[in-house]
Amino acid sequence: DLDGIVPATVEDLMTIDGIGRYTASAIASIAFNKCVPVVDGNVCRVLSRLQGVANTIKAPVFKDRHGWNLAEQIVSAGAGGGEDDAGGNG
Repeated sequence: DLDGIVPATVEDLMTIDGIGRYTASAIASIAFNKCVPVVDGNVCRVLSRLQGVANTIKAPVFKDRHGWNLAEQIVSAGAGGGEDDAGGNG
């Protein structure tokens, strides 16, 4: 029971039934101004082209693991030690 308080971290949000990684990341980024990647099909498509692996975009390993890892690296590199929104407007 959360006592009416919405968790602010991806990890805590994912403990709620029905909330997966994408939704938890979107909530943390938008509602709590957390600097976390939010990876959907369009993000995977761009990342796959940047990595030169566009032919593997539909592979579950890319979407479920590789795409998230790449996005985390990009977000971490641009975070500068602070928290900002996914659009970099912090």
